[in-house]
Amino acid sequence: MKDKDHALADFDRAIELNPAHAAGYNSRGSLHLSTGEIDRALPDYDRAIELQPRYAKALVGRAQANLKKGQPEKGLLDIDQALLLDPNSAYVHNVEADNLAALGRRDEAIAEYKKALAIAPDLQESVQGLKALQRGKP
Repeated sequence: MKDKDHALADFDRAIELNPAHAAGYNSRGSLHLSTGEIDRALPDYDRAIELQPRYAKALVGRAQANLKKGQPEKGLLDIDQALLLDPNSAYVHNVEADNLAALGRRDEAIAEYKKALAIAPDLQESVQGLKALQRGKP
């Protein structure tokens, strides 16, 4: 917990020193997302994207946060933009697959997991997601 607190303090300080730097907000949002604090992560991702609309990492982070909040349809809007910006990112394809799977769009999700694995064959999130869908589990 102390590491998280120290990291949060560092991100807060970075944002204080440069409130127009999108990466600070994105990093703080990612920290909140990693600890399950979705309602704290979303405003940081929103601010990062407001400052830098073509920030693929922030778009992916916001998509993940919305997925965890039970709103995968919002996540897909961000992932569509992220894919335009970074079409060769296995992680972006993986998050798209996660959102598609949550919406029950199984075949599309499988195709996206396969795209992710074609780029990064060892991406465990995609390996696990693909196996789960192939076994018939959403």
